[in-house]
Amino acid sequence: MTGPVVGLQVTAYATLRLDAMQTRRYYDDMAGLYCDMSVSGIGWRALGVEAAADIRLSYRWSLALAASVQHCAYVRDPLVTVLSDVDNTVVDMRAVSRMGGCVPGGVPGATACAELAYFGPKGWGLRLSAGYVGGRYAEPSFLRRTDRIASQGGTSPELFDAFVRQERLDDALTLGASLFKSFYFDRSRLVVALMLRNLLGGDDMVYSAYEAQRVRRIAAGDQTLWQPHATRLTYALPRSFYITVSYRF
Repeated sequence: MTGPVVGLQVTAYATLRLDAMQTRRYYDDMAGLYCDMSVSGIGWRALGVEAAADIRLSYRWSLALAASVQHCAYVRDPLVTVLSDVDNTVVDMRAVSRMGGCVPGGVPGATACAELAYFGPKGWGLRLSAGYVGGRYAEPSFLRRTDRIASQGGTSPELFDAFVRQERLDDALTLGASLFKSFYFDRSRLVVALMLRNLLGGDDMVYSAYEAQRVRRIAAGDQTLWQPHATRLTYALPRSFYITVSYRF
């Protein structure tokens, strides 16, 4: 094979889901109780396009590319019911949660990745990779967007906005590399690989995030103010090195 050979695949999709449900047990700061929460009527829509290409550059070199663009959002305001976990008394019944237009957490608006691979003589090989994700948001809280929390706690426009505004996460770029050696034994193969992840060494790259369910109680003179806790973040691993050994037979 002396010339490049290209394999291309493109997929478009549309998904609509209505009347999903969620349940959760949590501590309700405003009620001062452990509560059971039920969320009904959850609806979201996803539209997107994905594309992938495999390019054989030469006998020993290959390039793989992939990208996606999508829009995913909640399309309706679900209903939230909160009951005391102690005696099932009603804390909030079928309250409207302002979720319309929010983006589900962990669903990026755009992704792209590329991998360049070299397969050398005597079982040696090298891979270089790059990845990008953008348009990500923290997982929104159903509870925070009800009147009992957002309106009662958001006593000023700034506080109300803090309860209902969805935080957008920074875009992320990763680079990686791996060096491997294959040993062949009749019908079996031993592969030893050295893998390097996050070559840029960024230690503040957010992997996932969700809005805190609980709220802060702040005493200001004879008044009580409520504020949402900061978004809970999980960070990607910093620059990391791995050695793997695999045997196939």
